[in-house]
Amino acid sequence: MEKFLDLSDFRCPLAFVRCKAALLKLPIGHSLHVVLADPSSIEDIIDWAVRHSLHYERVKTHNGVELRFSRS
Repeated sequence: MEKFLDLSDFRCPLAFVRCKAALLKLPIGHSLHVVLADPSSIEDIIDWAVRHSLHYERVKTHNGVELRFSRS
């Protein structure tokens, strides 16, 4: 199952806090697509995901970056 979270209007730390909360609730086998515009938030979220062994894909979009996370 895929979930979507648009955080393009939020900056750090709120974007990070909301994304982290959604990722912590993400069940195994599901994915979360997060749209972000704030470069600092993008890097903070990627760093956190790597430390917690979450697989992600970074895709550039017309309004920022979409991070696609999956939990296996």
